[in-house]
Amino acid sequence: MIREKYSLVWFLIGLFTLVMSVFKNLMDWFSGLIGVDYAPSAFFAILIASAYLLLLNMSVSISGMKMHNKTLTQELGLTKLRLEELEKKMNGGESQSNI
Repeated sequence: MIREKYSLVWFLIGLFTLVMSVFKNLMDWFSGLIGVDYAPSAFFAILIASAYLLLLNMSVSISGMKMHNKTLTQELGLTKLRLEELEKKMNGGESQSNI
């Protein structure tokens, strides 16, 4: 399932692609603004830069999730250890009271 922020980004990239494809004069103006003589080259450069930014954003998100998973795993291990210690204490107390 795609999250809302990513669907919005993909929608904006698609909208940009559509607008630049339909209005050729706008693409010529934009490529002249950034100093590129051949408008389709500017168009592809912008799309490639957008893809790199999306990949960077995904990498940052994955790194954050990896750190969060590591923290959760460590907390789960500590909780399991505490539970085992409590069970040992309870079982040890019951076996002594049964004697």
